[in-house]
Amino acid sequence: MSTFISTENKAYIRREWGKPILRFLHDDLRCKLVYMGLPSPDAEDVLEWLEYLDKVIAFQCRDYPHPSDSSQSREVVNQLEGKLNDLKRKRKLTQFAVYDGYIEEVILNGMDNSQVPLSQQETVMVYNLDFCNQITSPLEYMDENGKYQKAYKFEVINKLLLLQQSLHDNIQKFVMFLTIQASYQGQEMETFIRNPDGDVVRGIIEGYRGVRGIPRRARILRIFVVDILRNHFQNFGYMPHFLSTILYKGTGNFQLLHFTIMGTKTQAGVTGTVGWNQSLKDICKLKLIGVGERGFERIEHEGLEEIDGALNPVQSFLRSKTYKEEW
Repeated sequence: MSTFISTENKAYIRREWGKPILRFLHDDLRCKLVYMGLPSPDAEDVLEWLEYLDKVIAFQCRDYPHPSDSSQSREVVNQLEGKLNDLKRKRKLTQFAVYDGYIEEVILNGMDNSQVPLSQQETVMVYNLDFCNQITSPLEYMDENGKYQKAYKFEVINKLLLLQQSLHDNIQKFVMFLTIQASYQGQEMETFIRNPDGDVVRGIIEGYRGVRGIPRRARILRIFVVDILRNHFQNFGYMPHFLSTILYKGTGNFQLLHFTIMGTKTQAGVTGTVGWNQSLKDICKLKLIGVGERGFERIEHEGLEEIDGALNPVQSFLRSKTYKEEW
């Protein structure tokens, strides 16, 4: 059985980027938060952010990063359940659920590998999603009618937002963290590159013609993720606000991209759609952020005319039009 291994970079991002955002949410919403995501078998996210959390909805595959198989050991699933149960016993959490399987499988199937139905009764304020496993895209799953369907990885976010929207809660504000390999080659991503949607996307991609390798892949992936998530958020009545994108080395020196999206439930405008206060072009003009010896730093790339983005996520959001007008 392979083992999930955290890294110093991931721990630093969790502590110095994610935790201040949760502190802000906790203070702004005046309540402890509901978390949904992948905290690792040792519940590292939960333990780091515990003072701001109340309830946890967790997903744990059996053999990361390999596809699920019923013959795999449940050891790490049981390990996470034990960690969270101990926190509940000590009254540091009021409630938790651990689902057996990758988040893509459980969300799309509506149940986990142990046939436990997925349940979400409250607004999630913290999503922590990881698309770095080896599940193919598109993923084959069985729908509620027993028929096999295919879905792309990012349709998971569509389903999550649909579940969130279905709750009778008029005030919904949340953060979504998404980590994905910078070399991601899902079919939907390749289609996006081959057939850019509109002159803006085509122009941004053309601007990277002199860039090669991960620097190019990471920036094109940023275009794709921002564009597709913006559409998903707006389709379900949420205004997205994207903070700076982090590029860092993970386990095995894989280059990973970490996205942060602040979501706000809002009313559609006169056109019947939810707007947003950013532009794809402006977001992709920002320098990527890396993790250096002295902490967060802007990544320079010769030949690209990129501008400095904020290294403090909370201050960046507080200065935004989205915060001033929607929060």
